Amino acid sequence: MPARNPPKLFSLLVGIDLYLSGERKGEKGKHIHIDNLQGCVNDVRNIERFLREDTAQRFQVMNPSVLTSSVDQNHTEPSEPLECWPTFANIKKEFDNVEKQASPGDFFFFQFSGHGALLPKVSCSPSKTQCDPCLLTVDYLREQRAVRGWEINQWLKKLNEQKIQIVVVIDSCYAGGGWRSGGSGDRWRSPEGLATVPNLPIDDDATIATPVMSNSRDGELDVSWSINPKGFTLMAACKGDEKAFEITINGKAGGAFTCGLLESLKPLQRSKQSEVDLTYRALRDHIAQQLTGSDQTPRVFGQDRLLFLGSQEPFFPTRLVVKVDKDEVSLPIGKVHGIQEGCEFTTIAPASEVTFQIDKAEEDKCSATVPPHILQILQKSVCEVVPSRWSLGKDPLRILVDASLGSEFQVALYESLQRRIFGSIQVINDEVRRPDPDTLRLTKGNTDGSIDIFGPQSLIGYKSAVRGLNLSGDNIEDIAAIVLSHLTRFRQILRLSEQASKAEKPFNLTWDPEPNINGKEPFQEHQQFKLTVANKGNDPLHFTVLGLSPGFHVKQAYPSSEHPQKVEPDEENSFSLTIRIPDELRTVQTTDGRPIHRDILRTIITIGSELSWKILELPDIWNVSQCGGLIQWKRDVMPQDKGFSWWVVDREVSTCTHSV
Repeated sequence: MPARNPPKLFSLLVGIDLYLSGERKGEKGKHIHIDNLQGCVNDVRNIERFLREDTAQRFQVMNPSVLTSSVDQNHTEPSEPLECWPTFANIKKEFDNVEKQASPGDFFFFQFSGHGALLPKVSCSPSKTQCDPCLLTVDYLREQRAVRGWEINQWLKKLNEQKIQIVVVIDSCYAGGGWRSGGSGDRWRSPEGLATVPNLPIDDDATIATPVMSNSRDGELDVSWSINPKGFTLMAACKGDEKAFEITINGKAGGAFTCGLLESLKPLQRSKQSEVDLTYRALRDHIAQQLTGSDQTPRVFGQDRLLFLGSQEPFFPTRLVVKVDKDEVSLPIGKVHGIQEGCEFTTIAPASEVTFQIDKAEEDKCSATVPPHILQILQKSVCEVVPSRWSLGKDPLRILVDASLGSEFQVALYESLQRRIFGSIQVINDEVRRPDPDTLRLTKGNTDGSIDIFGPQSLIGYKSAVRGLNLSGDNIEDIAAIVLSHLTRFRQILRLSEQASKAEKPFNLTWDPEPNINGKEPFQEHQQFKLTVANKGNDPLHFTVLGLSPGFHVKQAYPSSEHPQKVEPDEENSFSLTIRIPDELRTVQTTDGRPIHRDILRTIITIGSELSWKILELPDIWNVSQCGGLIQWKRDVMPQDKGFSWWVVDREVSTCTHSV
């Protein structure tokens, strides 16, 4: 069979340092001025160099399309040829070229470095918006068109419908809502006051050729940028109320975000590996780490769990940055995340490998007093750790084992569990103790050398053996211990709802299923649900939705960004999701031939703290071996000093593959 050709990588790189002066006027009739920038063209050249030199092992790198406007002290116009200016027509032309040339499976990388702004709506603008987030073109002040966010949505939607993987990098503000602007002293990409600029007839030339995409999962992101289909990722320089700064490094100016992105990619350039073990979310975290103290928080939307310039979405263990104070180390996670005294965390490269044990767990943070030799390693640089051993707290773990598996198996299972779980563990012969409803059980399977695992219905979701597993082969006791540890952590996460506040809820939460032909549960696969959270209190709410699946994975379903969704008093937020049965469970047979699968849609709502819940994520139980070995960067978990309250609301959903 002939080898498949690698996918093509198309790119459009836009950088605008020089903005042409012109006749466009503000609402009071005064001519508008937009400051020039210094680092946007450098951004483009650096990204172009990366794409040409460091992606050739994985792609057929097509010649990048580059539109730039450079500042020339001796001229008032860009030094580039007119056909290379970043005008509306030239940008649209390059999008059209990609649409004609690209094929399913190819990649398109779009970068914009320059000014962004909120401009008055035109007749075709989405009705819900107050203003349009826009990318300012080089000739905007010469009474030419800016590129409106919803127009880019249309262009990208066409590419997405062709099964082209899309990556967008915006180093201006109003990417997530702000600007990139020049000025004396600090430089940021943000011309102010353009929201009141009167529109000209040419501004109304925009037409909606295709519906504006509205399947947003990101309430913070303006609707014009809110496109999150499969195969799309947007990296933005900052939050909606922040500014995208320029910086100067080694005498060369550039966007702080773009410089951070390229710095984060350096390990990948050095490794020259064919697959990049770094996700967009991890990239965002690393860039944020470099921008600490700059009042600029990079964002990522869409499929942020994909590998960079890849189509795979692996599972990564959450890695946390250690804070060191004297002889104490602390982590920004606590009891609300299922952290107990005795949990162990291990450092990751480049630090030397050491492990420490938590000796104090509070509501939203935990700490450990460590000996000098460990402290020395943790103090060397920014140090990251992963959970290496969960703690049971005061709850013992009892495992009933089929006596026919033998005492040697029981001893090996116990020792393997001890390496993964801290606390009281009892592996008990089932001839000695009868099963109780809350016990995990191991029995011989239907095939030689195999093992089945049973558990309480409250944990497993059904009475039969855990589905989707094939426990057999060498080192079966280690495989069983890994699965049992996974189920134990899953049970801890399930039980977190018992710790949440029982006080009156300052919100209304509804899960509304779309019409179902059965009219009742179990729902058929692909059933859609709409969640609405209405804030009826006096304080802002922060909410996150987790999906606890029949494969015993835990994954954040909403919002797609790292941070929880904010709902102001007297406002509401809603989104829709669809239930899908994992492929590994589609062939499952039961005695009645009609397997029912349980999903738990968990909504966590907090007041007083904007917490991340990424530490709760788990892979599917048949993929637990994925937990480790890949690059990940810090999680932004930011406890506040003010009072903290939290609530958990679970919605169980039963689903089947066909009508029952």
